[in-house]
Amino acid sequence: MPIRELLTIVGVSLAVITAYSLARDLTDDPVGAITPHDSIVQTYARMNGPHE
Repeated sequence: MPIRELLTIVGVSLAVITAYSLARDLTDDPVGAITPHDSIVQTYARMNGPHE
């Protein structure tokens, strides 16, 4: 397997891991995903938190 293919696989893997980590940080959900029953308003409120 050429080195370029290996570097591409490693780069894509790191991008997926980074995206998953960011998704977990942005939500309170332990798996880092927005559940289907959440509305847009609930998701927006959860991401922004209470305003003082």
